[in-house]
Amino acid sequence: PKFAGRLVCLGKGTAKVIEKAGLEAAFMPSKADAETLAAELPEEFGPNVVYPASEIAPDTLQAGLESRGFSVKRYNAYTTRPVDKPSEELLAAMENTEVVTFSSPSSVNAWTKHSKNRPLCACIGDTSKKAAEDSGFPGLFAPQSPGLEGWATALVDAIKVHLLLRSDGAE
Repeated sequence: PKFAGRLVCLGKGTAKVIEKAGLEAAFMPSKADAETLAAELPEEFGPNVVYPASEIAPDTLQAGLESRGFSVKRYNAYTTRPVDKPSEELLAAMENTEVVTFSSPSSVNAWTKHSKNRPLCACIGDTSKKAAEDSGFPGLFAPQSPGLEGWATALVDAIKVHLLLRSDGAE
């Protein structure tokens, strides 16, 4: 059966999954974040928009689209929850971590709930980076455009800086 709607993808990773399923992304914003999608979605994609989201995601996309006159129906398709009671082994590992990665603001929040350690961090994008910055992480690395490739590069950069600091005795 043919899909009757037009699919909008936030980033290249989602677009690849859609294409592997034999579908086509009809639109992708210039930057993979909710603010950019809300600002750039062409009017002809409305007036009605339906989108799946995490239950804990902010309403950035919905509010941005509604401010432009779109009628938005959000479906909370999934959620993420932090570990309530991490093991002693996990807590020790968190305290000794020298470089950490974050894929979402909720992952930053989960970390800060259980650890006072603020190592260098590589974030998948600006939203996670802002959450890490607000939580006191001093060394922040994030790609200009969110995505796995840029995130991997940010992680490599964070590790290089960590190794440089270690070799200079700055830690």
